[in-house]
Amino acid sequence: MDDKIWHVPVDTIYNFMKDTFVSLGTPEEDAKICADVLIESDLRGIESH
Repeated sequence: MDDKIWHVPVDTIYNFMKDTFVSLGTPEEDAKICADVLIESDLRGIESH
């Protein structure tokens, strides 16, 4: 198993998540909200999703 820690900029993850939601048919504004909520939860240490 690889024990390296990867640091990815938040905006990179946000754009990836938003684009993924959009590619699956989610309207862009809804995709932005979903990505924002999920990332904000992670940043606050809530990793239950």
